[in-house]
Amino acid sequence: MPLIVASDPPRKENSPSNGKGKARTPLRPVLASITPGTAPSLSVKRTPLGEKKVTPPSTKTKNSEADVEEAKPRFPSATIEVDSIGDAMAARLVSCLLGHVLFLKSQVPFPVAQLIKMSSKRTNERPNKKMDALLSSFDVLSTHLGSTFSALALALSSCHSTSNQTSHKSRLAKTHVAIVLGPSATSMSAARARVVLEIDGLRVALRRTFVPSSNVAMGPVINENLKENAQPHISRSKETFGRPPASLIERRGLRDLSHRSPMEDVSDVSSESGDHDHSIVEFPLDSDSESDSDPSSDDDSDEEVDLSEEEEASVTPMQTEADINAAERNLSRTLAIANADPELGMATETRPTQIHILIRAPRRFSHPAWVPRQNLTRDMDPLLREFEEPVVSTPNAGEDKAALNDITNSPTQSDKLPPKLTKPDVKRKGPGGVKTDYVRVQSRGAAESLDSARAAGADKTCSASEPGASKITDEAVDRRSNEDAAENEEGNEMIWWSWDGKLEGFTEI
Repeated sequence: MPLIVASDPPRKENSPSNGKGKARTPLRPVLASITPGTAPSLSVKRTPLGEKKVTPPSTKTKNSEADVEEAKPRFPSATIEVDSIGDAMAARLVSCLLGHVLFLKSQVPFPVAQLIKMSSKRTNERPNKKMDALLSSFDVLSTHLGSTFSALALALSSCHSTSNQTSHKSRLAKTHVAIVLGPSATSMSAARARVVLEIDGLRVALRRTFVPSSNVAMGPVINENLKENAQPHISRSKETFGRPPASLIERRGLRDLSHRSPMEDVSDVSSESGDHDHSIVEFPLDSDSESDSDPSSDDDSDEEVDLSEEEEASVTPMQTEADINAAERNLSRTLAIANADPELGMATETRPTQIHILIRAPRRFSHPAWVPRQNLTRDMDPLLREFEEPVVSTPNAGEDKAALNDITNSPTQSDKLPPKLTKPDVKRKGPGGVKTDYVRVQSRGAAESLDSARAAGADKTCSASEPGASKITDEAVDRRSNEDAAENEEGNEMIWWSWDGKLEGFTEI
């Protein structure tokens, strides 16, 4: 049946307007736009809405944001581009962190470097006693820190096994330094704020224990006086740490002398000087004693050579001033970036109070400027758990959940929620409700070893920062008595030490 298209009605002069003086455009009939070829067919069956495939919203952005949040650090961490951190660099890094903490915690009105310049250019006749006292104590502490880390490296070297690691001339260790703001260093309940620094990659030189062989201990000796003269040098060289023995040339000369034949010694000594000790030239001439004593002298000389080579190789090159300055800039830049983040920054308004410096070291650690505080172990050791790696959910776990939901077609409310992520707490409270901030400084060598341990699925062992983890396992210790082993374990116990100086903040200049 053909469709009849209606024509437009004639326009009238007084057509209705839209209220603004403009004439309305009449609507055309809908039937005019419908043609026989485009008419909908009634035989086409529509798909129910329940059977339509609904495309879920894209989750790429959410997953990327989740990955960023998982990778986001929980505390500032700076990686120093050196294989290991020496004692001088560690001391400067602690001083750098202390200067930032004093300013960010409102203990000084200006940065410490600026206060030093102001005190040198001050023209006011009235001295500022508080500022002078703080700068003087800060300078004394900076001086003490250099020898402190040297003594700490010496104490930590006794906590490691060195007999089976001759190929490595140094070893990396962990140490922790805490800056506590409060009226007392012995009570953590009165502290107002704390900052804990972890130094991962502290260089600890190896020490070999000189163990005489059985031939030397029991076999006959060619010349007892010669052995007695050479043995004190060996004991002194064993006590020397970080530098070659002063009598190295003398010992080599004595070793060469012991390898010479008795007749040559007699002729040389009689021709050169007659004032030498006659005990040096009085050797038994029988072949039996000479053959029995040769292996002992060779073994002794070999042990002396090994000890001398290790002492010579233990002398590591000093880190230059440029390396130390670069490490300080790296730490300062890391703290500045973290301070821009409200979750990582440590800037707070804290009333001026006393500042106490704590360090975690073995019980055998000895330094005149540090006092042992064993009572702080219960309060301070739990804070170190923050540096442990958290257990995070892997992406495969989320994919397995999504596949399970597709199979069962019954998603639960817990599956709809995003995975729980570990985020840094803005108000991180430690024991006693004290806000605690954390900072990590690690060397490149420590970071590489940690990455390799993660890839292998193994944890770092024999860390100097874990209580009771550092033990001596060489054969010499196995031969010791139970009393010596117990004394050694007591010396390896990690406790906290406090600096005996005084630091107190101020606000007025």
